[in-house]
Amino acid sequence: MPCRSYESDWFDSSTSRNIEAVKLKIEADKLARIACKAMYALEKLDPEFKSLKDQESRHWWAKHKVADQKRLANEAKEKAKKAEAAKLRKEALSKLTPEEIKAFGIKV
Repeated sequence: MPCRSYESDWFDSSTSRNIEAVKLKIEADKLARIACKAMYALEKLDPEFKSLKDQESRHWWAKHKVADQKRLANEAKEKAKKAEAAKLRKEALSKLTPEEIKAFGIKV
């Protein structure tokens, strides 16, 4: 999942019927992605942000990096969990004959 506006995560656009609110969430996520890319590029050029005097941007970037790290860790855990489930499924299926697989109606 790409970077997003963590400040607006309280809003669930998948269940909302308010089109304007959904559009605002989409826009907030887009702007957060743009800001994240810009801050990442700036951090590469100026790791200590000596050229950045804006405290609001510094504060946002610090919080955003922590939230991104948490999101990436959760995504890695979820990916590992799915890989383990796929491995277990493959091992279980390898113990069955083609006739058993067909009889159980298992899609391979």
